[in-house]
Amino acid sequence: MLKIQNIRKVYAEGTDNAVVALKDISITFRENEFVSILGQSGCGKTTLLNIVGGLDRYSSGDLIINGKSTKKYDDRDWDTYRNHSIGFVFQSYNLIPHLTILENVALALTIGGVEYSKRKERAKEVLIQVGLEDKLNKKPNELSGGQMQRVSIARALVNEPDIILADEPTGALDSETSIQVMDLLKEIAKEKLVIMVTHNPDLAYKYSTRIIKMLDGNIIDDTNPYDEEVKEEKEEVVKKTKLERKKKHSSMSFFTAIKSSALNLLSKKRRTLITSLAASIGIMGIAIILSVSNGMQDYIDNTMMDSASFNYISIQATTTKDNIFAGEIPEPGETGVQLEAYPEDATGIYPYKEMTLETKKQTLDKNFINYLESNTADMVIDIKYSYNITLNILTQLADGKYKAVSGSSFHETLSNSDYVSQYYTVLALEEGCSPVPTNEYELTLVVDKYNRLSTSVLDALGISYTENYDEIKYSELLGKEFKIVFNDGWYKAVESNDMTIYKAANSLNYEDVYADTENTVTVKITSILREKEDAPASWLSTGINYSPVLTELVLEKNKNSTVAIAQYN
Repeated sequence: MLKIQNIRKVYAEGTDNAVVALKDISITFRENEFVSILGQSGCGKTTLLNIVGGLDRYSSGDLIINGKSTKKYDDRDWDTYRNHSIGFVFQSYNLIPHLTILENVALALTIGGVEYSKRKERAKEVLIQVGLEDKLNKKPNELSGGQMQRVSIARALVNEPDIILADEPTGALDSETSIQVMDLLKEIAKEKLVIMVTHNPDLAYKYSTRIIKMLDGNIIDDTNPYDEEVKEEKEEVVKKTKLERKKKHSSMSFFTAIKSSALNLLSKKRRTLITSLAASIGIMGIAIILSVSNGMQDYIDNTMMDSASFNYISIQATTTKDNIFAGEIPEPGETGVQLEAYPEDATGIYPYKEMTLETKKQTLDKNFINYLESNTADMVIDIKYSYNITLNILTQLADGKYKAVSGSSFHETLSNSDYVSQYYTVLALEEGCSPVPTNEYELTLVVDKYNRLSTSVLDALGISYTENYDEIKYSELLGKEFKIVFNDGWYKAVESNDMTIYKAANSLNYEDVYADTENTVTVKITSILREKEDAPASWLSTGINYSPVLTELVLEKNKNSTVAIAQYN
């Protein structure tokens, strides 16, 4: 049973132009009857039909289906209701031109997920029922208007719905064909509820079992209203059966969806070809734009990188022992006081506070350094600080003796590991280590483009070799250890003539210095690099390169060493 209870439909609700299409109407329909809805254009007939069919939503009230309210229906529930409970017959037929009438009718079952063999069989049954058994493989354009409307009715019946909704089913047909269609709908109404909207009162009165008249969104007449107090046992059984049957949601298999899509594309080959061509041109255009854009950006980045390799800013501070420890004389203006040089009429002197190196650095260039450091990613490749310090280095030779290594063979590397990786080839790498030193324990050995290292460097590093151009395996170089000795381990206090002097380590006590774990740090070669052929400049010096982290460690240790404090005092 279908019941409309105080249904109200307002278009553009909440605005000044709101239109009330249905005004709190209530109707109850029987399980099987032929209902015709009559009225002038704009009276709300089609709106009522759409609400019953689930094509439109009511503003207030309730649509009750077999005793169940639809107030809480979501989109999925409405889809199930339309697919299983409602059959639509349209004035304009709405048939798919490239499908046969058998395929048109079976389409509703396809959407419902019914197997191919079953939907084909069911489609044949309803087409035979409407008298089109000899037209199964015809296309819609091969049929007359009456025959196409019969196909539309067959499509409405194929899902065995409870309700058939017909919107002006005879509006585009001649009188004779209209009578044939009305006869068919009347026959269907013996088992189902048929609701028809029409402008033809003659057909309505002749074939319908119930006439409902509407005016301005209201029902003004009902020739056969339903008496809700009369409840037949048969209707209760039918209602229960239908409630159990209408639970399955609509679904379509993936294969069926692909097949239907392919058939639709093939039916309009010219349109599909043009659309595909246009899409391909669009995709290719976007791909070309992205390629050119990325290529230009890479070219600009590489050009900037190459340019930066040759054009770099160097800031150098020259200091002496006097201005470090005794203080540097500030120029007038640096202290905020303006003075005249060589004044002739001076009557006194001006005291001034000596400016230390750190104070001067903060005054002159600290802001500029901070600016560069904060914009490293956008403006510069890397910032490298060079300090006028000498590393104290020891290594153990193959014969077990210890050797002091020249600090001139050790160089601080760049902190920008990405740049180094881009322009240097990794010849050998110890497992678990980075090609570019990232901590104080790792060293990288840099060779020239011929994989050479001068014998003077090898001698300075304490690396043994046999003779000129005799190959040294990478494995013999990886893992080579050195000891960086801090000042407190390198310089020892000695009392002499009531004075304390500090003597540097020599070959007589190298072994003890090497073993001093408190004042030394062990470093080793973990990678071997060679500059690439297309490298714009040689950023890493041939020999040993170490991380800036090691520099900071040595500076920190030596700054607070006994010998440094003694010199400062």
